[in-house]
Amino acid sequence: MGQLGTIKEVNLSDGVITCKVVTTPPNTITATVYGMAGMDTHPLPGDEVKVSFCNGEYIIDAVFRDNQAGAGETIVYGRDSSGDVVSLVHCKSDGEIESANSKGKWTLKANGQFDANGNFTVDPT
Repeated sequence: MGQLGTIKEVNLSDGVITCKVVTTPPNTITATVYGMAGMDTHPLPGDEVKVSFCNGEYIIDAVFRDNQAGAGETIVYGRDSSGDVVSLVHCKSDGEIESANSKGKWTLKANGQFDANGNFTVDPT
């Protein structure tokens, strides 16, 4: 069982991310971030999280985001220090992959066709 909270401060030391998290009633606790294998992510102040107590320490085992991915899909976001999304990669359930930032977008379609900004298309051979 865990509790919900909001990150107020993030610290990175020796590859370990710890956060000051405000929970209800309000309490401030320090928790270590643990993530999924293969994903290297860094939460930001203001992120809503789930905190659990495990083996004598608090851990952050979930960071809540907007649910934009469909069933079987994955979206990876890059965010600036204020939390605004500045880049993304969207792996869709039909095999299509999209990537975008403020300067442009590319799409690798499920049939192998590649499109960059709608101006450059490469058909599979």
